[in-house]
Amino acid sequence: MPRYTPGVLRPILLLALVLAGCHTTLPDPASLAERPHDFVLAATVYAPAPADGATPRARRPARYIVEADATLRTSIGQGSGADTFPPPTRVLSGRQSDRLWALLRDSGLLEPGNRYLLPAPVTEAPGTLAAAIDVTYRGGRAHLLVPLDGADAESLAAERLVDELAALSWIE
Repeated sequence: MPRYTPGVLRPILLLALVLAGCHTTLPDPASLAERPHDFVLAATVYAPAPADGATPRARRPARYIVEADATLRTSIGQGSGADTFPPPTRVLSGRQSDRLWALLRDSGLLEPGNRYLLPAPVTEAPGTLAAAIDVTYRGGRAHLLVPLDGADAESLAAERLVDELAALSWIE
């Protein structure tokens, strides 16, 4: 059986700790003024109770996907989850896609160390009002689960992003 010396074990353990702490491989979004050509955004709003007419559109259960070619896909209502692949709703203009990118880039949601970053996508409803947000650009990915309770800047930013997606989907 091979024996490992402390000189060999330390670098291996250090690498394991660094990799375990990585939630995202995305480049710093603040350094990217223009929307990346491979920008993809998916947002799923999980709501534990059915929405009524008085519920703000950003807090209604829904699934939004913006593909790299700017195709927006939307599914609304209970049952819209991470495994939902909605039909195309519309193709966004460059200006509309740029606005989504700017909202996300400037939101702070993708900042390293954000407490809502996850190591993998959300696959089950959390049981509380929350937005699961998945972002891909420049070959990297980030996954977040942000409560939509208005309690902090990230929650407000996620709600603004979802509201913009709802508006682009013609949801009143």
